[in-house]
Amino acid sequence: MRILIPILGFGKGGGNRVLSELANYWLKDGHDVVFISLNDSSSPYFPTDAKIIWIDESGKSTDSNVSKGKRNVFSVFTEIKRLKKALDAIGNDFDVILANQAMTSYSTYFSKATATKYYYIQAYEAGYNFYKFSLKNYIMGTLCYLTYELPLIKIVNSPIYFKYKNIRAKYYIPPGVDFSKFYHKSDFVNKDTFIMGCVGRLEKYKGTLDVYEAFKTLIDRKVSVKLYVAFGDLKNYDEKYLEHINVFVPKNDAELGDFYRSLDVLISPGTVQFYAHHYPVMEAMASKIPVITTGYLPADRSNAWIVGPYSPEQIVEAVLNIKNNPSLSKNKADLGYNNIQYYHWTTIASDFLRVFNANNQRKQGI
Repeated sequence: MRILIPILGFGKGGGNRVLSELANYWLKDGHDVVFISLNDSSSPYFPTDAKIIWIDESGKSTDSNVSKGKRNVFSVFTEIKRLKKALDAIGNDFDVILANQAMTSYSTYFSKATATKYYYIQAYEAGYNFYKFSLKNYIMGTLCYLTYELPLIKIVNSPIYFKYKNIRAKYYIPPGVDFSKFYHKSDFVNKDTFIMGCVGRLEKYKGTLDVYEAFKTLIDRKVSVKLYVAFGDLKNYDEKYLEHINVFVPKNDAELGDFYRSLDVLISPGTVQFYAHHYPVMEAMASKIPVITTGYLPADRSNAWIVGPYSPEQIVEAVLNIKNNPSLSKNKADLGYNNIQYYHWTTIASDFLRVFNANNQRKQGI
């Protein structure tokens, strides 16, 4: 099978990791997988063995890429047109075109390619844009919203998105986990200081501020804790607490796995789109680390501690419960580890192929 993945650019987000992992596993399975991307994108942050076709400003293939940094919001219309032209030129050579990030769905749908066209929805992107009002966010949010009306074959990465807002999807396939990088500790090391951890995103809806407020409360109560933050910045924290905070900037997934294994608990208190899959929760579970979250899959009350959004005090209570009940913490972490086993990339990649094959057979009248 020949699979074409159009993207506007490679990035460091979890959605880009999913595409690289899928491409690598499909290649191992003997399929032909190609990325097609604007040549003013950076090179892949998440390694892929797939061929990359770079396209220039006229929509034609070129030999290399040169990252130009941030783009103007209005340039998205030109970018969609560039990608469509490229799909017009080569799309007929493929069996499947897998749109992913919202804007690529326009290029895919309006292209003349006869390949079967899919839209893999990894989040309700319109919601993230509408979360904070600005002209840029309003334009991008509206464009994202309209993509869910396009008659592409929609695959969502969480059950919540089957019928979410204006999304109406036919298939559900979750993201996967690389268990060679996210794995559990071989033994338990007793420490005097309890290590809280989170991913230090600045967006308010990520909930990082609630982790920080809970941490400060624990320090003020003389509880022996430290806060480890991945991808954070010390300038965002009060000087009074700096000696209890370590910031890490993992260079790759292997180092991110090391970060999780250094923790006693991973806290993921996002405030939007609950019951979606969330990578920090999944990766911590694969690392057999206790999890506190506001309700992101595959966490539930049996394998994690569920707290309310904007609730630092509930985070404090959960941290103390984990710290003071090692047996309960181990049992929940063990169950989370067992629950995450389904998410091997080999399983996820195969699930996609089953969908592709079924629709190709239906298209051919088989």
